[in-house]
Amino acid sequence: MTGFSTYFSDIDYQIIKQINLAQSRILVAVAWFTNTDIGKEIINKKGIDIEIIVDDNKINRESENLIAIIREGIEVTFVKDLNEKYYQMHNKFCTIDNTIVVTG
Repeated sequence: MTGFSTYFSDIDYQIIKQINLAQSRILVAVAWFTNTDIGKEIINKKGIDIEIIVDDNKINRESENLIAIIREGIEVTFVKDLNEKYYQMHNKFCTIDNTIVVTG
């Protein structure tokens, strides 16, 4: 099945809905992971393959949301390119079961 949907409201709800559908894998790559509702849903999906990649910045390093996720044993990778003075990992996407992409 192919297709796409666009949302301009209830975005958190739509993301959580997709996370809840995940059966085998969730991959998240975002500059900042600050949404606690989405974080709780990720924790609730513990038991499937979950990877989170975020920019290595103060907001993420001190995020109670990410700290809770890491405590649950979910893999979180902090990315920083030391070769670039102004580098920032600025992706904003999530894949669900290698078939659904959420981006924004």
